[in-house]
Amino acid sequence: MWTPEHHFTGYMMTPNVPQFLSWVAGQTRRIKLGTTVTELPWQNPIRIAESFLLLDQLSDGRAILGIGRGLGKEEFDGFGVPMGEARKRFREYAEALLEALETGVME
Repeated sequence: MWTPEHHFTGYMMTPNVPQFLSWVAGQTRRIKLGTTVTELPWQNPIRIAESFLLLDQLSDGRAILGIGRGLGKEEFDGFGVPMGEARKRFREYAEALLEALETGVME
């Protein structure tokens, strides 16, 4: 099951994908649970790591993390993040996040 992350528009299923997928994990036993895209520039990478790792634990390792940098102006404006910073934030946050998921340490 893949669930997208969107905000401030009618094109959304849930504002908190890992939380929703944690509920799905409790209702299922075998299906994989994926974040279609977790937009890194809009969030704190530590919170992303924590939420995803909790989902992975609750689902017995069935979680799949999809990451991206976002492209909806409404969403960048809503979070107060300049779109011009998206690429830089994505690169920095992705490196920190992937390192943290592999080693257990985020710097």
